[in-house]
Amino acid sequence: MNEYAAYLLPEGVGGVPKNWPVRVLQPDGVTRESRLSDLEALAGQKVTLVLPMELFSYCQTGSLPGRKPAYDTLAFAVEDQFATALETLHLAFGMANQASSRPCLVIDRACFEQLLSCLRVQGVEPQAVLVDADMLASTGPTALWLEGRWLFGGGEQQRLAVNCAAARVLSTSLPEIKWLAEPGQASRWDEVELVTDAFALLWQGRFDAINLLQGAFAPGRAKSVPWQALLGGCLLAALLACIAEYWHVEWL
Repeated sequence: MNEYAAYLLPEGVGGVPKNWPVRVLQPDGVTRESRLSDLEALAGQKVTLVLPMELFSYCQTGSLPGRKPAYDTLAFAVEDQFATALETLHLAFGMANQASSRPCLVIDRACFEQLLSCLRVQGVEPQAVLVDADMLASTGPTALWLEGRWLFGGGEQQRLAVNCAAARVLSTSLPEIKWLAEPGQASRWDEVELVTDAFALLWQGRFDAINLLQGAFAPGRAKSVPWQALLGGCLLAALLACIAEYWHVEWL
């Protein structure tokens, strides 16, 4: 099965979800422009959804040694880092580092649900949902010029999307970082190294990025709920039938 990428461009942040501009990367390497409400052609295909860093916050859990903790345990480990109740957020965790700390990406739960719903009504079920800045994880500390802003990622540094002015400030505290851009982009940046295709470079790091389909959004999680409800209903019906039969016998 062919693999597609659907990249929700940062210019859509804050707008109407169905009109969100999307760049679709096809298996043959050709890209086309579309909208979030116009992706029916991807129904039944293998699709990776890429979201802009502007929708997210980033943090670390702190040391949690031992076997991989349960999702709820990881969530409670970072709860005190947010001013918002955990119930309103969706958290996704990466692999542990040598200090047994795990990276965490955070998005508003209602926003995340809405974006996935826009796809599912069109028959599109993403196999993975990634964040653009986090897809630099395999390159080491990196700043990549993409879609009119600098993406910071790679290694264990913060995941950020900032304008040039903010990037200038950050450059003084990140001396070892690589600055990458396509020819003709970010031309005033002295330290920049040229890359042929910025998104192609980003796409190469998808296997090392955090997949947001975790917790309540894990594959198969939603599908299991109706079966549980159906089983519970059957047991309740059987119990009521037994009670009715008992009282019928008693009456006779």
